[in-house]
Amino acid sequence: MLGREDFSLPPACRVRVVGEVLVMKLRRLGRATQAERYRACL
Repeated sequence: MLGREDFSLPPACRVRVVGEVLVMKLRRLGRATQAERYRACL
């Protein structure tokens, strides 16, 4: 899912990218409220 170029980013950016992917996955599963709660923690 993540390309090699993504791993050249600083750790903070990488964590944010992974967080965004997790939020998208949660939304796709229909857990919008959980995704919003997770996004609020970022």
